[in-house]
Amino acid sequence: MSRSWVKWVWFGVFLFVIVSLQASHIFQIYQVLPDMLLIIFALFAVFQSRFVAEIMGFLLGLVVDTLTGGWFGFHAFLYTFIAWFVGVYQKWFFVDTLRGFLFFVLWITGLKYLIFFLFSLIIKGQWLVSSGYFLVFFGEWLYNSLWAVLFFLTLPLLFFKEE
Repeated sequence: MSRSWVKWVWFGVFLFVIVSLQASHIFQIYQVLPDMLLIIFALFAVFQSRFVAEIMGFLLGLVVDTLTGGWFGFHAFLYTFIAWFVGVYQKWFFVDTLRGFLFFVLWITGLKYLIFFLFSLIIKGQWLVSSGYFLVFFGEWLYNSLWAVLFFLTLPLLFFKEE
């Protein structure tokens, strides 16, 4: 019990590093950047509390929006919605297995781009249908699934074990 705060401090440092890496585009390959925070909030909603994942998603989404200069509130809404979606729909799928989690990562990556397209339609008044967006979407789909395997195999062992 007394060492549980140490786990949360290390998790906070880990999230800070991930936010820094995601904002710096260091893992970008041909305009494709994995959304590591999306995967982490999905894992957190599976192995911990959905409510805490939603709050953390909202707060870190605001930080990401501030660092990247995108639409303010987009990532906050996105990460909150993804934590809610995974928390609600994990009852019907076996998300605590690698295959089930990969299925969810593919779904939430698709939901991310659907939300992005809807925001673009509402804010800019245009629908994004160029082939470049679809190539980035499929690239991120693949890239997120690779990172999801890595995070699924390592993060629960490090941070989400019950004491």
